[in-house]
Amino acid sequence: MSMVISDDSGAAEFNATEQAAELVRRAGSLAAAQEEVQRLKAATEDEQRQELAGQQPVVLAQLQGTHMLDSRLDEVETQVREIRQRMHELRARVRVPYEQASEYNRQAENLQTAVLRVRGLSRVLQLERRLREQKDEALAALTLRDIKKAQDGLQGITVVDQALERVEQEWERILKSAKQMVDAGLRRQGGDVATGVQILATLDELPQVLHERVGYHLDAVHKTAQELGSSTGDVMWARVGAAADVLATGAQEMQMLERVLRRRRDLANVEIVATWWTKAADAIAEQIHSCAARGELVAGLPRLMQLLVARVLPPSRAAELGDRALQELAAEYKEQVAARLADAMDQCLPLPPQPHACAKFVHSVGIELDIARPTPSLHATVAEAAVTAARRLAAEARRAAPRAVDPLASSCKNTQSAVELIRSMEELRSGLSKFIELQPGVLAISGCIDALATLIIDACSFAVEAALLEGTWSSAEQALQWLHGQVLTRLSSPLRQELRKSVITVISSTLGLFVHDACAVFPLSEEARLRLAGAAPQLELACNQLANSVGCQLSESVHQRHQSLRLLRPLLFMSADELCEVLQQRQTNEWQSVLLVDLLVHIICRVASADEEKYLPWKLLGCQSRHWRECLAAASNDSTATVESLFGEWTRGSAHGSCVAVLSESLRLLLANFDEETAASDLRPLLQLGLQMAESSS
Repeated sequence: MSMVISDDSGAAEFNATEQAAELVRRAGSLAAAQEEVQRLKAATEDEQRQELAGQQPVVLAQLQGTHMLDSRLDEVETQVREIRQRMHELRARVRVPYEQASEYNRQAENLQTAVLRVRGLSRVLQLERRLREQKDEALAALTLRDIKKAQDGLQGITVVDQALERVEQEWERILKSAKQMVDAGLRRQGGDVATGVQILATLDELPQVLHERVGYHLDAVHKTAQELGSSTGDVMWARVGAAADVLATGAQEMQMLERVLRRRRDLANVEIVATWWTKAADAIAEQIHSCAARGELVAGLPRLMQLLVARVLPPSRAAELGDRALQELAAEYKEQVAARLADAMDQCLPLPPQPHACAKFVHSVGIELDIARPTPSLHATVAEAAVTAARRLAAEARRAAPRAVDPLASSCKNTQSAVELIRSMEELRSGLSKFIELQPGVLAISGCIDALATLIIDACSFAVEAALLEGTWSSAEQALQWLHGQVLTRLSSPLRQELRKSVITVISSTLGLFVHDACAVFPLSEEARLRLAGAAPQLELACNQLANSVGCQLSESVHQRHQSLRLLRPLLFMSADELCEVLQQRQTNEWQSVLLVDLLVHIICRVASADEEKYLPWKLLGCQSRHWRECLAAASNDSTATVESLFGEWTRGSAHGSCVAVLSESLRLLLANFDEETAASDLRPLLQLGLQMAESSS
């Protein structure tokens, strides 16, 4: 039998049999092994005895601490028992006075309740006596309200019950009287309403009475509105009138009540009255939408609005009522109005319209506005449709505007079309401007007219410039007169700002170009002088007509161009000496309005006219006549213009630079080749002075 001992700490297991065998093997014999075992046993006992002897003081100290702890716990337990006993004694001392105080409080409360009951009883009896003596119902209502507040908790007392029976009877009487007062005041629209409302509010019966009043009038509206369903023609309109009367009666009473309540600042009850407007509108709308003659109602919507809404005051409430009740009919009516105006506008198409077509459109707009004028909402609807139609017509006019207008060919189809389009659009603008509510449409048409007029003015400016460059001054005068007579006189006065600027630009450019071309006439014969002298006044007259059409003060530059045109006639017939004197004194007199470039060009043309073969400036410069003239025209318009910006490459490389330098070079070459045998001797000082001024200016 073997013994196996296991160690819980995880050490290897002890097998007694194996250990005994190992001892016998080492000892050599069984007896020696037994001795070894006895020796090991004695050694182990000695070790244990020594270990216990060493731990004895510690164990004794622990035992002594345990005894001390037990004694201390006994002392604590004794103290706890004493504290508990003291607490019980203290609780007993506090509880008795507390219970006595609570009893005293209950007695005081009962006494106070009894006092309040007696006081309430006394007040109820006192108020009941006052009620019997009061004649004013408003004051009696206040007394009734006070009795109602004071009677709580007094039921069952014989005296109080008898008094409350009398109070209840008086309550019913005053409530009935207040209702009658409100009814009579609403029928007469008098001041009794405020008194009745005050009494009802005092009795806390006002919300219920208002609900009853609103319900009564709503029932009346429902009853009359139901009769519209199956009627048509005159019968339907008669019933609409009857419904309008009922609606107006209810509206008057609701308005009166609302005004009284607002004066009282009773907003909660105002909301009760305000519900009548929306519910009445819904009742009318429900029956109108299911009416058999709906189309007839849509066609006669202004009349319907006049019957149902015009009698309702104030206008703000009337508009709200009409918009809510007739909203769907108004949408259909707007579509019909838009269709009618579109049909009237279609008569104006294609553009330009036939004579009086625009007047018919304006007449149709006026009729629609007059029909809807009594009703602001419908009037605004019609105005919106009219503005939409006018904007569409203006857009069509912009698309149909001709792009190639020739003022010198009045028989041209585009020219006639542009003039007729201006005339018709101005007629339409003038007609619609009578209606202040159509201003957005009028502005759209005005913008279209401005665009057309600007197009024509630009075409006229181009035609005038081309005629002056070709030397056909009568054509330029004709184009200006056409612009004045066919276009500007048809436009409303005064012209808009942009058009005024365009016309002033045409006047300024025409005067400047004519003066420059007149100074550059070559050859400058007597016939040419007379022809220029005759054309200048005619052109000035045409420009003055345009200036009068503008209707505003001209700029300083335009006045200078006018002045230079007036000085052109004496310039043409001056002698060379007189011209020298003008150049010398140019900065101190009226001749400063004439450009120096134009004066120098005139001098060159005078010299060149003496001998066309010898003194032609473009031949001396080695360029073409066209190039030379374009350089001088550029210098007249802009003193900083360069030859390179005009032509890129010049025939003579030495002549690159400004256009004014070309003028100086021309004068220098003319002076170098001057021969008194072929030209008058008085032209040499003129050339010298002109060259000197040209060089100083450049």
